[in-house]
Amino acid sequence: MKKFRDVFYIPDKKDGIHVDDLIGNYTLFLNRVGSIARFDFERLKVLKKLYSSHVELWTQNDSGMFWLGKSWTSTMGQLGGKDRTGSGVRVAPAYEIYKNPERWFYAEFEVPDKRYIQLMEFLQTAVKENAGYDKALIANFFIPKQIWNFDKGTQYICNELCNDGVLLATRENYDHICTAIRSKLDENYSPILTATTLHYCGVDFYNMDGNLLLAGFNQNQSTNKN
Repeated sequence: MKKFRDVFYIPDKKDGIHVDDLIGNYTLFLNRVGSIARFDFERLKVLKKLYSSHVELWTQNDSGMFWLGKSWTSTMGQLGGKDRTGSGVRVAPAYEIYKNPERWFYAEFEVPDKRYIQLMEFLQTAVKENAGYDKALIANFFIPKQIWNFDKGTQYICNELCNDGVLLATRENYDHICTAIRSKLDENYSPILTATTLHYCGVDFYNMDGNLLLAGFNQNQSTNKN
């Protein structure tokens, strides 16, 4: 069995990356509106805990160490801040990405070796065939797909790449959590909706120091674990 992590970024007004702030605040607003419309006030607490605007997949090195592993995602390049490089799908050393651990939280998955190999092949191919990050793709965060029918082709935004990776890696796991993920998770979900969906599938979330941030929802209980 092999482990990998789905890692979520908490936007910070002080870092000057205004696109992240906009994505985080707007998608939080939409999810809050939806929760209130359904009178699901417990979900509002979950959204506050899992507030995020970006997601990456974190894989271990050959010795099973995460901090010496790699981080995979699709980035905006200069659209996302003057200090960002590249555009589209990229891989980078994990220690370079997670320099500010207080701004990240993660969910961890353990999958069969076969599925992990397929996940790595998928990520490596996505990097090799990177087609960039089109500005129009950002609209996927703000406009419902029923209205905005943009054909991304071979381009990815962060949640599409990472959600596709999670769905691929958990495909043949038949425990109740992975079964729920396959039935509920969509590649087009924003980072905060992805995190919230995983929570309601029973997935635990952790701070970068390994301490529990939010326990996965237990359908046998009337309230979330906290």
